[in-house]
Amino acid sequence: YVKHIVRSKDAKVYSPAPTEVDIYRDTRAAAESGWDFSSRWLLADSNGIFRMGTIRTTAIVPVDLNCLIYNLESTIAKAAGLVGDRSAESEFSGRAERRRQAITTVFWSGQHQFFMDLDMATGTHTGVFSLAAVYPLFFNVATQEQADQVAEKIRSSFLQQGGLLATLNVTGQQWDAPNGWAPLHYLAIEGLKNYGYHDLAGDAAHRWMRLIEKTYAFNFRLLEKYNVADTS
Repeated sequence: YVKHIVRSKDAKVYSPAPTEVDIYRDTRAAAESGWDFSSRWLLADSNGIFRMGTIRTTAIVPVDLNCLIYNLESTIAKAAGLVGDRSAESEFSGRAERRRQAITTVFWSGQHQFFMDLDMATGTHTGVFSLAAVYPLFFNVATQEQADQVAEKIRSSFLQQGGLLATLNVTGQQWDAPNGWAPLHYLAIEGLKNYGYHDLAGDAAHRWMRLIEKTYAFNFRLLEKYNVADTS
């Protein structure tokens, strides 16, 4: 395993190299996340290389998971209201609102002008650009200014010949560049449309569908992921 030391900027506490139990736990957590595997859960070395031995999923607070929980809390509040349970409606409405505020502040990186996961060990953002950033747009949580910045980054960096990259890191893991995934395209396209970026959403959808149609015409198969950077 690649040994590493993580320093907490505030507490100035050092964490030891991961044990085998840590590796198994964090690997299982990454698999449960659906992003198995991705640079979202890994540390880059001094050369910018992400290795599986540095997997630390349980130290990462994911922006997309919090958006999903926000949607669930909002749905529970609405359902409680429909059946007249005012106590539950108030409780979960409050939870949803507090989480909405946290998403737009805690997960927004002013440095990168992008939504990013939070590293609990350092109290800082991971610095990994991923399409998980479209979840706040999909659920209408982002401000218009935040959506503008996310859309610009998607246009300038994520958009490739065959669609949208999962992340901007080439690691050999399947939830990283050069791969694109159908669920992330759906979320990105609908999220962009929510904030008025219909042309960009349509362009991404067209490129993605053209790649799928081209691949299907060649081998009569629909695949779980596609290389969107090199459509040959």
